[in-house]
Amino acid sequence: MIKETYTYYYFIGIGGIGMSALARHFIRTGKKVFGYDKTQTPLTEKLEKEGIQIHFEEMSNNSLKNKFRKDNTLVIYTPAIPNNNAELQYFRNNNFNIYKRAEALGLICKDYKNIAVAGSHGKTTISTLLAHLFWQSPLKCNAFLGGISNNYDTNYLYDKSAEFVITEADEYDKSFLQLLPHIEIITAVDPDHLDIYFNEKILIESFQEFIKKLQPGGKLVLNHKLKDKFYLPKNTFTYGLTPEADFWSEITDFQTGTFIFHSQD
Repeated sequence: MIKETYTYYYFIGIGGIGMSALARHFIRTGKKVFGYDKTQTPLTEKLEKEGIQIHFEEMSNNSLKNKFRKDNTLVIYTPAIPNNNAELQYFRNNNFNIYKRAEALGLICKDYKNIAVAGSHGKTTISTLLAHLFWQSPLKCNAFLGGISNNYDTNYLYDKSAEFVITEADEYDKSFLQLLPHIEIITAVDPDHLDIYFNEKILIESFQEFIKKLQPGGKLVLNHKLKDKFYLPKNTFTYGLTPEADFWSEITDFQTGTFIFHSQD
């Protein structure tokens, strides 16, 4: 949980898809949100219309000093921001409380039952589908999505009474290790982000660490093609397109896109 004593929430790199979802979370929960990004985009324009103050040139130390203090401001940044960014250096040199995006997301999610979708690809599609299913039910949910949902025209869904939060569990920079999920979904593990992992073996080891983050009594839902890559917890269920999986589907009518879902007894 992020303490409630801050007056300002300041985002460095606010225009990124993950950062903008976090910024929307704080503005929707009544906080004062400010941010910097290098480039103005349709997404930053929408954030400004939602009440977030954004600038596109790095502010001077004096400008920052006149408004933000370490006792009233929480700083959140994306690893995509270079270390020589003047604003990031100012906040570090003056001992502000600073979180990486993934750290802030992990703290927020501790207040909910977290459904975390991981994998080298498919995260945005599956997390958005899950969020849509929740929003079509009485349950609702909060959701931090890695893309703009066509149904809702946003990458962040919020319901004050929600018990669940749906997140994309991003393997980049080992961000997903900040989460403590109640349900994990792993779609694929293909060699990716080799600037971080160097080889597939290290990547698989990191996904295994993610699996260990599953909370007691939690459930893992796994692409059945991956089941031999990991040591799996007791409550593991596989999915796929063949009867080898615990849950599988087949296309019965290609033109109308009709699916039949099966489960093993």
